[in-house]
Amino acid sequence: MTITELKANAFDSEKSTNLLSQLNQNQLTALSMQIDAELFWAGSVEEQNNETARLLTKLAEHKVWILERIESSDCPREMTKTGCEIVERSSVPCSNSIDFKFNYIGSGLWTTIYEECGFLAVYTDINQLAIVTYCEGDVVKTIAPNREAFDAECAHLLDCYE
Repeated sequence: MTITELKANAFDSEKSTNLLSQLNQNQLTALSMQIDAELFWAGSVEEQNNETARLLTKLAEHKVWILERIESSDCPREMTKTGCEIVERSSVPCSNSIDFKFNYIGSGLWTTIYEECGFLAVYTDINQLAIVTYCEGDVVKTIAPNREAFDAECAHLLDCYE
């Protein structure tokens, strides 16, 4: 769901709640940030016409609902096909995967299991059962619940990239 879809259904409480209920934690977090941006760029509610002010107020209400849902135990986590949890999606201002590894991963216990032309890399930390993929500045960090899921996720990523 995008901010555009939420705005289109903002005044239909049942439909918007139904749509929001289908989102996982990472999707809700991204939508929450989109709402923050919408509210920031709109300025104060008092400066808007009535219809826009109503919409901004409704978006703020949806934001509260989203934050409560994220904090609740029944909010689904984003999972991979192999059963690993995607714990973080982000973008970093790095020029290539080597720059990313040096500045964000560090030396630690991370192992590079795949790297291509400096724009794509997969790093693993077997002790944390963690996998980080870097692709042109987009970063996804995954945590496996056990060694079998970790190995399956690594194999899946290598199949995709090789």
